Amino acid sequence: TQTITIRVEFITGGNVKNTAYAISSQFDPTPSNNRDDEFTPVEARAELEIVSIVGPDHNPQRVEQLVYTITVRNNGPTVATQSELLVTMENMHLDPSELPNPVLSGTQQEWISAENTWDIGTILIGQELTFTVYAVVNTGVALGDPLTLNADNLDSGQFDPNTDNNSMSHTRTLSADQDPPGCYPSTVDPAVIMCRSN
Repeated sequence: TQTITIRVEFITGGNVKNTAYAISSQFDPTPSNNRDDEFTPVEARAELEIVSIVGPDHNPQRVEQLVYTITVRNNGPTVATQSELLVTMENMHLDPSELPNPVLSGTQQEWISAENTWDIGTILIGQELTFTVYAVVNTGVALGDPLTLNADNLDSGQFDPNTDNNSMSHTRTLSADQDPPGCYPSTVDPAVIMCRSN
C-alpha cells in the first residue's frame, strides 16, 4: 500500500472533482478499480481590505469642501462579486453639488444614496479600486466637534476569512472660521495677496 498526499489551493468555489488513476507496466486482472473520483465542496473566499482613507490633513472649517478618497483591495484567492461598502458621516453630509464617484468610470460601480452604499460589484484578485467622496460640514456643528467619515462593512458574495480590515475611519475636528490653506486677497488691501499654510 502506498499513500500520496497532495495539497492544492483552490482559486474558485464550487463542487471540485478530483480523479486519481493507478496504472502499472504489469497486467492488471481487475482494472475497474484503478480509478476513484472524489467530489469536494469548496467555499469561495475573497479577503477584502480597506487599504486607506485619505482626507483632509488639517482641521477643516465650515466653508471647506472635504474630499475623501477610499481605496479597497481584493487580496484573493478568488474574484469578489457583489461587493459593497457602507459610507457614513458624523457632523457632515454629502456635497449635493458633487456626488461620490469611482475613479474607474464606465464600470458597474454605483453610489446608492438611499443606502449610503458604494455598490462596487466585481473586484478582481489583487485589484485596487478607489472611490472619492465630497462632503460639507453640517449646520450647527460646534468648534472642536469631530468630523468623521466611516467606511464600514466591506463585503462581497464570497466568504471573507479576515473581517478585521473591513472598516476604517478618518476623523478631524472643526476649527475656527478662517480662510483655509491657500492664497487670498488681503481684507485690508485687495491688491495684496496673503498666503496661509496648514
